[in-house]
Amino acid sequence: MAKTDTSHLAYLNGLHPSVICRADDDLGARCLIADSGASFGQWFASLKHEDFNLRNNVNPLTNEASRGWIGGQHLPTGATQHDYASSLGHFVKSDIDKIQQTASRVSDAIDSLDLDAFVRKLVWSPSLGKVNALRILNGCERYSRARRRTKAPTDAVALCIPMCVSAGVPADALMARAAVALAAADILMDYGFAVEVWAYAYSTNIFNSSGGNKHRDALAAVRLKASDEPLNEALAASGASAWFYRTGLFAAWEVMSNNDESGGLGQAIALDNRKAENVARVMGLQQAHIMRGGNPFSVESAIDATLKDLKQALETWTEGAV
Repeated sequence: MAKTDTSHLAYLNGLHPSVICRADDDLGARCLIADSGASFGQWFASLKHEDFNLRNNVNPLTNEASRGWIGGQHLPTGATQHDYASSLGHFVKSDIDKIQQTASRVSDAIDSLDLDAFVRKLVWSPSLGKVNALRILNGCERYSRARRRTKAPTDAVALCIPMCVSAGVPADALMARAAVALAAADILMDYGFAVEVWAYAYSTNIFNSSGGNKHRDALAAVRLKASDEPLNEALAASGASAWFYRTGLFAAWEVMSNNDESGGLGQAIALDNRKAENVARVMGLQQAHIMRGGNPFSVESAIDATLKDLKQALETWTEGAV
C-alpha cells in the first residue's frame, strides 16, 4: 500500500523562506504557495531528482516538453519541462503579443465592465436630490435623483487567475483567459484599485485515498504582482501562460506526491464558493476574487466566461462603498 502521510511537505517547505508547502485539512489538499515569481524560480531550481517520489519513478524535470501542447515555442525542440519552467519571468515576445492582441480584441467588452459606474453612481431617492416629475406621475416612490460617490476598496484586492484546465483545452484558450484578466487588472489600477495578481492551479483527486489519505487535491499558486508594484508584463505573461502551467505548476503538484498519485493529474473543476473561500484562506488573501476556472474549449468561451467572472468581482469589491 502506498504511503499517504504528508511529512515530506515539511522538507519542501524548508527549501525557500517565501514558498509555503503544507497540507490543509479543510481544503483536503496539498498546497504550495509562492509569494513571487522569483521565489518560485529559486525554489524550483533547488529541486533534485530524488525529491520526486513518484510511483513511475519518472523525473518530470527531465521530460522533453511537448511544445505544441504546452503552447511554448520560445525554446528549441528538445527543451525539457525544467527548461520551460525555469524561463518564468523571461521576456517572451510571442506571449506578450498574444495578450496584447486578445486585450485589443476584447477592448470594447472590457469597457463594458463600466468602471465609471463604480466611481459615480446615479441613485434614486424618496427625498434628497433633484425631483423627476415623470417618475412622480408614474407613481414611483423614489422620485428624486442624486449621485452617490463610490470608490475602489482602500485595501488591496487580489485577482487570482485559474490555470487548471483539462488536457484537451488548447493553449490559446488558456492564454485568452489570462489576457482578459491581466488587461482588466491594468485598468483596475487606473481606477485606483491596489491589485495583486496571482496564477493558481487547483486539481481534484490527484492523490489516491488509500491509507485514509485526506489530502487528495493539489493547489499550486504564484503571485505575479504585489499590490504596491507595477505590472511586470514579462512576469505576468509567462506566469499566466499555458506553458508555465503545463511545466512549472505541474511539477509543483507532482513533487508533493508521496508515491501515492492516483494516475494522471486529477481533474480540472470550476470551484464552488466554499472551495474558493478556502483557497483564498490558504493563500493568505483577504479581499480576493478566486476566478472559478473550468474548461474553456475555445478562445471565445474563455473570453466570455472571464468577463462574466470579472463583473462579479467588481460588484463584490465595491459593494457598500460610499
